[in-house]
Amino acid sequence: MFFLHLSDMHFGMNPNGGEDETGLAVRSNYMNVLANLIYEINQKKKIDFILVTGDIAWRAASKDYAKAEKWLKDILERCKLLPERVFVCPGNHDVERDFVEQLEFPRAQNIADKYLRIEKLDELGMRFKHYTEFFHQMGLEEYTIGSRKSPLVGIRNMADFRVICLNTAWYAKGNEVKDRMWVGSGFMEVIKRELSECKKKPTIVIMHHPNTSWNEEERCDFGHNTNVFKEICEMADIVLSGHTHETNGLNINAGNALVVSGGALYQDKHYPHCFYAYEINFDAANCEQKRIRYYYSSGQWDSKEEKITLPGNNRWKRTESGEKANEDNQIAETAALEQEEDIVTQSNLFCIAGKTIRFLPIICSWNHGEDEYYFGDVVTNIKNASYKMPSDIYECFLQTADAPEDILENVYEEKVRIDNYSVKIMGGNNPHQLIFDFSRVKYKDFLIVKSVMDQQLASGATVRSKYFNYKHSLITSWLPNICGVGIFIITSDNKILISKSSKNVAVNPERYIYTASGSMNWADEKTNPFCDIIRECEEEIGYCPDIEKLKLYSFGIDYDTGYYQFSFYEKSDKTAEELMENASMARDFHIELQKIIAVDFHYKAVWKLISENEWDETAKANLITLMVKNFSKRIVEKHIDPNRKKKNFRHQVIQEWERRAQREGCLAVLSNRYPAVHISQISEDYYKKVISFIDDNLSDKTVIEIGGGIGLFTKYFAEHAKSITCVDVSKGMLQRNRDFLGEQLAKKVNYVNCFFQDYQEDIHFDLLICSLVLIHNADELQEIVWNMRRMADTIYLFEHVEDGAQVSRYTEPKTKNEYINLFPEFDVEKTDSHMLFTDHIACIKLVRSI
Repeated sequence: MFFLHLSDMHFGMNPNGGEDETGLAVRSNYMNVLANLIYEINQKKKIDFILVTGDIAWRAASKDYAKAEKWLKDILERCKLLPERVFVCPGNHDVERDFVEQLEFPRAQNIADKYLRIEKLDELGMRFKHYTEFFHQMGLEEYTIGSRKSPLVGIRNMADFRVICLNTAWYAKGNEVKDRMWVGSGFMEVIKRELSECKKKPTIVIMHHPNTSWNEEERCDFGHNTNVFKEICEMADIVLSGHTHETNGLNINAGNALVVSGGALYQDKHYPHCFYAYEINFDAANCEQKRIRYYYSSGQWDSKEEKITLPGNNRWKRTESGEKANEDNQIAETAALEQEEDIVTQSNLFCIAGKTIRFLPIICSWNHGEDEYYFGDVVTNIKNASYKMPSDIYECFLQTADAPEDILENVYEEKVRIDNYSVKIMGGNNPHQLIFDFSRVKYKDFLIVKSVMDQQLASGATVRSKYFNYKHSLITSWLPNICGVGIFIITSDNKILISKSSKNVAVNPERYIYTASGSMNWADEKTNPFCDIIRECEEEIGYCPDIEKLKLYSFGIDYDTGYYQFSFYEKSDKTAEELMENASMARDFHIELQKIIAVDFHYKAVWKLISENEWDETAKANLITLMVKNFSKRIVEKHIDPNRKKKNFRHQVIQEWERRAQREGCLAVLSNRYPAVHISQISEDYYKKVISFIDDNLSDKTVIEIGGGIGLFTKYFAEHAKSITCVDVSKGMLQRNRDFLGEQLAKKVNYVNCFFQDYQEDIHFDLLICSLVLIHNADELQEIVWNMRRMADTIYLFEHVEDGAQVSRYTEPKTKNEYINLFPEFDVEKTDSHMLFTDHIACIKLVRSI
């Protein structure tokens, strides 16, 4: 196949600026010459298709796209190409800047993924209004993404190849793109799932920004993130981008793919404009790249040809049993993908004290009183629609079920299906409002899917791997999404009631569960989880909770079954004895339950019951959540595993700081919540504050610095103190520190690579400097503080202080007084404060009492 790669056309750009007629004429003449050249190329060898990797317009204006449309249609007509043979993606110049200027750059993958998902496509598309109009005016075919069609992202399958369009320009504004662009790992999950069901064929990915412009969490392996670039290179044979205006192509081999960053078709007279022609024989896996460069000053085209071998050539090279070899490879790759996806998905599961429970929390907080909702805080939208099961799931059920007639003939109930949910910011006393969209589903559909969840479909994938990956899309359109409710009742005599299910129930029989629970019944416009849990209580235990006291505190998914669970609690005015006496008289008590028991509402008694019995996983996770909310995570974890070693936590800490050591500049030691454009100034202001606060004459002082980082303060101490010892857990940080100080100054520093709490040298220092360290070491805070107290008589402490707010999973701020109270034998000589962007930093000087 023979195709062109064009990029960065910048229609509407005037080389002389503004509406200067001379400049416009120069550009128009250039584009006409370029069109003639493309026609000549086509005359020599028929062009099969054209790929355009963004920046079609200069300012995303309608008049810019009108020029692009005219120019491209002229080429298609002269080369006798249909619009369906043109594939385009948007670039940063195709974004309507006025719309995105007010948007904040997401600073982490989990934040970006909240917005970059299929459910938000219509909203995201508003940023590309004129680009989308151009796309449709050209008559181009939209891409497929899940059940949607889109001009912005997705897949187009052709007879002998496919093109995947990825959008890197969702958050493009101005020239601030480096390390700030996002593809959206949620979109990638949908594309991967669709590819697992498609016939293997040569795949070309087009996008505007090369991975060097992406946020590091989408292009690097950090353990907690999805390396989107790696996934792209595994699924693609060729990855084409633009943006950098590279005339040398930036050709690299990554994974299975040849990755090429293309040049600008037109920028201005200072740029050597270029585009590429590719001639590829996938059977032989040889790629002949024909590079054509245009230098505006000379008015001449210069062409250069080179051959490049695709790194994934074995995937397409035909053998005597070529088709079977490809099929075998596909099955093996699919199996590996399923295993990988299963592991990735489970990484989001409920986990406490190193113990994993197969429950996926969606709305759930471990903080006391947080994310708890009353009846008035929840809005339900009822849709008159019914679930339609994918045919391959139903066929799998008929082929594998032991007794399918038991389900097909005897289960008729209509239940509640969740289609979507959202959170609305309200303000005031009730800051959030939950909104749930519900429709109908037959209970038998849930039982069918549950029975084949891990069975293999005709394609080779399992139902779970194809339809049940919730890492990025928590609501799927392909499964029943049946909803259930459960409640824990806390009695007036401080007991919590726990029931055990009977052998008659279809899901998790003979296990300990909530006080009362069950699947939601369809009730038309009256469908509401609050109403349903009251119904379940009345039917199972003969008790009617007070709707004014009911609190919804958790919403999540049972991983094994795909069952969506609403979890409630109520603090009742009745005693345990009163409630249990009435329970046995309830309508469904002897059908649904074996027994109901009362346990002291205390984490020790509750954990004893959990650890010694078989439980419904969802009920267990939400009972533990209730304990944590009331007694704190630290206390509950310590009781669950009192001998819990800190090896895993320490390993995560080391990984985190080694990862940070790879960041550029001050971002290595400052939060990625801070705006990158101001990071240098933020760092400089903080440095000046710390140095000015240290009022001791350092010339005769021995200093130990905890967490030396990249060396900003270490350098100052090396230059002014008698001696300096720098302790840091990260080898990468210490190397950055040495490099920053330089060879001669670094010789004055005693570098120690260990956790500070493990530094047991019998050495006494005059001053100890601790800057933004304790906030990151909540698990071993006492050990660190003990070591600080024994090592120095004067301690300078600079710590982020908030009243219990956690700003990341690695931090746990305290109040200023809490930090001071950790050093009882020290007097506070002085304090001050500093705003590090939006973080309140307490500056504290502690001197040992005489």
